[in-house]
Amino acid sequence: MQVTGKSLRVATAMAALLLLTTSAIAKQYSVEDFFKNSQYSQMTVSPNGKYLAAIAPAKNRRNLAIIDLKDRSKSKFITALEDQDVAGYTWVSDDRIIFGVDADGIEAISMYAVDRKGGRITTLINPLEANSAGPGGIPSPTLLDTLEDDKKHVLISYDERRVGVPDVYKMNIRNGGMKMVERNPGTVAGWITDHDGKIRGAFAQDKLFQEAWYRKDEDSEWEVVARAKWNDRNAFQPLGFDYDNRTWFVVSQKDHDTAAIYRFDPEAKTYGDMIFHNETVDAGGLIFSDVQEKVVAATYFDSKPRWEGLDDSYTQMRASLDKAFPDLVVSLTSANKDEDLFVVSASSDTDPGSFYLYNRKTQKLEFLAEPRSWIEPEDMAPMKPITYTSRDGMTIHGYLTLPTNGETENLPLIVNPHGGPWARDFWGFNSEHQFLANRGYAVLQMNFRGSTGYGRKHLEASYRQWGRTMQDDITDAVNWAVEEGIANSDRICIYGGSYGGYATMAGVTTTPDLYKCGVNYVGVVDIGLLFDTMPKAWNLGKEQMKQQVGDPEKDAEMLAEASPINHVDKIKAPIFIVHGRKDPRVKYEHATRLRKEMEKHNKPYEWMVKDNEGHGFSKEENRIELYTAMEKFFEKHIGAGP
Repeated sequence: MQVTGKSLRVATAMAALLLLTTSAIAKQYSVEDFFKNSQYSQMTVSPNGKYLAAIAPAKNRRNLAIIDLKDRSKSKFITALEDQDVAGYTWVSDDRIIFGVDADGIEAISMYAVDRKGGRITTLINPLEANSAGPGGIPSPTLLDTLEDDKKHVLISYDERRVGVPDVYKMNIRNGGMKMVERNPGTVAGWITDHDGKIRGAFAQDKLFQEAWYRKDEDSEWEVVARAKWNDRNAFQPLGFDYDNRTWFVVSQKDHDTAAIYRFDPEAKTYGDMIFHNETVDAGGLIFSDVQEKVVAATYFDSKPRWEGLDDSYTQMRASLDKAFPDLVVSLTSANKDEDLFVVSASSDTDPGSFYLYNRKTQKLEFLAEPRSWIEPEDMAPMKPITYTSRDGMTIHGYLTLPTNGETENLPLIVNPHGGPWARDFWGFNSEHQFLANRGYAVLQMNFRGSTGYGRKHLEASYRQWGRTMQDDITDAVNWAVEEGIANSDRICIYGGSYGGYATMAGVTTTPDLYKCGVNYVGVVDIGLLFDTMPKAWNLGKEQMKQQVGDPEKDAEMLAEASPINHVDKIKAPIFIVHGRKDPRVKYEHATRLRKEMEKHNKPYEWMVKDNEGHGFSKEENRIELYTAMEKFFEKHIGAGP
């Protein structure tokens, strides 16, 4: 395979050896180096293959830029946002792009359109100008189908009429004019189009039951083709239509502990063949080829991201790319309509990655850009997959990142439980962990029970276990690190966001002698308050959440016991409370209640709240301020380095 442009950033055995022998004097990077906006992100190729679009920084905000592949001198920004960031975008034709903006993190996406050449930006939808449904009830649109054969319209899913229950509209991409084409009867959480852009599938939630809906064509009546309780083995999640526009691909655990992908005939209401399964982890998704009109690969994630080819030509192409980047993970981030030009991202745990243009016909790779060119991979710390056994015998997977100063034993440790909690940690470049490792800390992640991707038993073991066995898994990870000689038991702090913030507070209240400090970032402290202030967009899943966490009425005593707000008197470690005032998920009141209790019990704490942020800090200047303060906080309480 021929490569043009910048040399491939591929680590060699010699480079790895060099890292081990010189790591004690590893370069220290600034906070800005880790948390300023990337030079490029979300780079995609236009349908005709002549242009690239990318998000790039301008005036400290993420804006939309166009790169002319034939004449790079014609490349330019086509947006100039100063107060907000472009959250994402989609090519809807060769000449028109739709992009979204999340105003101050309230999670109500405003949708705009702009020509590839720039010029006037058209407001398609601004939910803030629509009839608001009240606190936590601002509607938000989602692009459903670009309607390839219709250059004037797209389909959007939009819950303007009833938040959390989206209808489908056909929208004019020039003036934002909309016509409702499918009205939600009140239970549909998501709609599915076939390969002709016709709305012919739906996924509904009726309290504790999940339903799959199907119709033969847009003139036919909807039929419920599958119905099962949310935690039943026979429940499945549709992934989309096959190219016969009849058969579905679905994810189900009907035959195995880990989820597999099957064909499903909605007319006959029967399963077809299983097309992918992994015994260790759940199936992820599918990669479709519109040119070949077939599914070409399945994805999954064990310790690292993986794929399995279902088509020989795709397998050969991916094998060739993997050979070109032997120590990196290759992702195909976009393709043109003919699928002969691909934007390729190659990255790793130590390399934030580079973008390349891959020509499938000529087998050439052309270097495009490094999103974070100021980061040198040899200065970064590997993320090592680990496993340990919980106190009740469950195998827990996680990741350990050691500091770049070369120390491997008796280290200051930052325990970093993930949010969700029904999510998981992944292997790859992580700016937070690299920053902490660069400052001399080890970082420990764990996919505690309830983390997704590890099968049914692992997930079910988390039900009604907030602050209990889920927290024990985190404690057991810390004890493992101490017993292995990795962590110094007198120099351990815990830091997490969202559910990870809850786990932080549960950690410092249930095991107060284990941690010397804690950072609660947009974290839950009162489970009853979480239910009382739940966003309206979550209403369809509320009954299921009661089953998973606990019923705020029937299980009030249990949830109160599991709420850290009721145990502040037990805290021994200083706490850093961080929150966005506009957080729509974990309301700002969690932070103010915690502060009040900390003061009531004369507990030491630090405080950072941003008026223009939501569930996490997205604005560059706020991120930099946060991690600058966090660095000082950790240094003060457990010290960096040996």
